[in-house]
Amino acid sequence: MNILHQLEKKIIQVGQGLKISSKDWLELAEEITELNPFVARTCDADSTAEVVGCQS
Repeated sequence: MNILHQLEKKIIQVGQGLKISSKDWLELAEEITELNPFVARTCDADSTAEVVGCQS
């Protein structure tokens, strides 16, 4: 199972009420944040946008 699929599964489970610890919430938030630049670039087919901030 690839990383994106694992993250998607985890997000769905939490959204459906899975109880996780504060530490797991922080880790989940960090995983999502780390993917933001990749996702933004993937959605920008013409490469006209620029990702700025600590995620770039």
